[in-house]
Order: sequence, then C-alpha cells, then structure tokens
Amino acid sequence: MDKLKQEFQNYSFDIKEPSEAHFERFQKKLEATKKKPLKKRWLWVKYASSIAAVLLLSLVFYLPTQEHSENQQCLSAMSPKMYELQMYFKANIQKRLQKIQKEKDSSVQIIVRDAVLELEKLEQVQKKICFDLSNTNQNKRVMTAMIFNYQSQINFLDDVYAQIENVKKIKSESYEKSI
Repeated sequence: MDKLKQEFQNYSFDIKEPSEAHFERFQKKLEATKKKPLKKRWLWVKYASSIAAVLLLSLVFYLPTQEHSENQQCLSAMSPKMYELQMYFKANIQKRLQKIQKEKDSSVQIIVRDAVLELEKLEQVQKKICFDLSNTNQNKRVMTAMIFNYQSQINFLDDVYAQIENVKKIKSESYEKSI
C-alpha cells in the first residue's frame, strides 16, 4: 500500500480548473455542430422507406397466415384422426429436416440444399393432393395418396441423412489415410 501511495506522490496531477474562455469556446463548438434541418429532397426518401417497411412487414405476416388458412381448408375435409395423423407426419418431417439442416460441413451443403429443393417439390405435390381432397368425392383414395406422400418425404429425408453420414465417414477415412 505504501508503494502505491509513493507512486501517486511521484506524479503531478493537473487539478486546476480550465479558464472561463475554455467553456465559451466549447459552447460555440457545440452550437456549431447542431443538426442542420433536413433538405426537402431527402424527405421523400424518409417517407418511401417507411412505406416499404410497412409493406414488407405486412407481407411477412400475411403469407404465413395464408398458407395456414390453406392448410386449415384442407384439414376441414378430414376426420379428426386424419388431422392427428397429418400433424404426426408433419412433426416427423420437420424434425428430420432440422437434423439435416444442422449439418454445417461444406462437403454436404450441396446435398442439404438439393434435399430442401426436392422436399419443396414434394410439398407442392402435397398441396395438389390437398386440393383434390377438397374437390373430389374419393376421399379414401386421396387420403391414401396423402399418407403415401408424407411417408415418401420421411423416407427421402432419412435417405438424405444416411447419404450425409456416408459422405462424412468417407471424408474422415480419407483424412485418416492421409495422416
């Protein structure tokens, strides 16, 4: 502690207050840097960006609700058991898709991207089946097609995951051989 006091005694600190002129110069600089009023030519950019933000937010909230309403329309033609079965399949598909999308290795990113594109195609087929369900009287046949499509999506995602694991295994074996 004595050493610390000794260190502080060796330094000379400036404890004097600045002169009155210093405060006046500082005040003048502050007043000089005050915001200048917006020019009218930039005013339209402000309004345009606000409108664009509102439109973007409305699209973000509108599109998911539209898809949800299409899904509800499809489900209204089903029995409660079919609804429950559909929710089961969708949960499994989502779980498998998340497992695949967690793969960050650059060697499997192409596989993941292609898998997502293929899954989107299968989803489009599912929407067509759903449309057929609401427009035809052959509910049993259409529901069977719907179940088959869900099973195809799950099998596809399982195959993709197996392929990713195989690529990772081959990559690790090649690293082991090179070491």
